[in-house]
Amino acid sequence: MSHGGYTTERKARWCRYRPAKKASPRSPGRGRSVKRDAVNWLDIILLAVLAVAAYRGLKTGLLLSCVRLTGLVVAYFVATAYHRALADFLEAQWHLADLLAAWLSQFTGSGANVVMAGGGQVAVPATVFPAGSPLLPGGGTGLPGRAGLYPVARGIIGAVCFFALFALTERFWYLAGSRLTFFRRWFPFLPFDRLGGLLLGAAWGFLCGAVLVLLLLHAAEFYRVFKGPENFLGRTLVTSALMPYYKGLLRIMAAFLPGSWQHLVAGPC
Repeated sequence: MSHGGYTTERKARWCRYRPAKKASPRSPGRGRSVKRDAVNWLDIILLAVLAVAAYRGLKTGLLLSCVRLTGLVVAYFVATAYHRALADFLEAQWHLADLLAAWLSQFTGSGANVVMAGGGQVAVPATVFPAGSPLLPGGGTGLPGRAGLYPVARGIIGAVCFFALFALTERFWYLAGSRLTFFRRWFPFLPFDRLGGLLLGAAWGFLCGAVLVLLLLHAAEFYRVFKGPENFLGRTLVTSALMPYYKGLLRIMAAFLPGSWQHLVAGPC
């Protein structure tokens, strides 16, 4: 009997310290917390962007990734500085703005011949743009509506010149950089170059994901007007497991955001 009493006492003592196992993961509070922290579709997209950018950085390498990034910056400044001069040169040589204005006038009906700055004549209808249109030079004050096609044509040619200069400069910079950094393929440099490219690619993917999150936060502001505070996009942003990390980066970059967008990243994660 003493043996049985000892066993019973041991059993009672063991059951006394057992309640932690009873409060198992089946409790509703714990289930809700797991659901809130579960990965949703936005997390999958952000992880995919991060993985693709890291893989491309690994394949490209650190040196060539840096060459590509600096090429984008150089191409932007070259295109900004010289696209207008290129457009003026093309206009002086071949009167492209006059020709484009004449071609655009075919889609707006017939009109009178108007003498353009290049010396040619094009048929521009009198109702292409109403008087006072903001698309006309000088805000459209005191100018006839039929002269509105020429500045539009010049703007189109300027945009084409900008993108052409940007693409050509970036491609030339990348090809020249890939030739000058030939030593990155040698064995002593290859592992470090690949590892650095992986890290740089991951950082670039994280930055692209932060831009995507910022755009979704901005879209959620408009979506809330039509669907109320409890809507699909708002719930996605709140329940995203990765949102605190991307919002933390956006808070660091808040000084570089437009003033009307800074409140989007100021709230709780």
